[in-house]
Amino acid sequence: MRLAAEGYHPELPRFPVKQFGIYIDILRCTLLFGRNTGLILRRERQEQYLRKDCDRGGIMGSFSIWHWLIVLVLIGLPLVFVLRAAPAGGNRFGEMPPPMSFSEAVSSFFRNYVNFSGRASRSEFWYSYLFLFIVGVILVIVDAVVKNEIISSIWNLAALLPTLAMTTRRLHDINRSGWHQLLVGLFPIGTIALIIWYCKKSDDTVTLSEIERVFR
Repeated sequence: MRLAAEGYHPELPRFPVKQFGIYIDILRCTLLFGRNTGLILRRERQEQYLRKDCDRGGIMGSFSIWHWLIVLVLIGLPLVFVLRAAPAGGNRFGEMPPPMSFSEAVSSFFRNYVNFSGRASRSEFWYSYLFLFIVGVILVIVDAVVKNEIISSIWNLAALLPTLAMTTRRLHDINRSGWHQLLVGLFPIGTIALIIWYCKKSDDTVTLSEIERVFR
């Protein structure tokens, strides 16, 4: 009271005006950033909804003619041959082959080197493929030791014709044409169908030669 009576007036605290302007600018930038971020998120959400709608309703339209041709070749073409039943009646490729042991199958494999006629039993086919697998593993090891693939390349080339011939005779054994082995390139349906056919037992229906023998 005494100081007030003597004319003393205390100074009021001054607010830093410059710092207040900086705070205003920061707040404004924050609001603008939040607004732009919200617009970006909203636009991305709309694009996701549009993309989902296109995926639901426009999947069929997104396929080009080339996509449909690939699907037709890989699925439709092998089904034409797979679903077609073998010719009815007796086997048209000769008499039923005898079962073979491992050594007999390997001997028949090389003896019928380029023989694309006749029939091959399941035992002959799978024993021959077991022999090819064993030789292939051995040659891979040899190639790794000598650091050269010339030996396995020569073997693969030498075994190509007898393998095709044996596969043809195996298909003959179930009364199907040897050309069906080309289905192996139409994966997966053609490959699966061939594996199933290779596992089928021999066609034991009466052959044409046996029918002719009866009427002689």
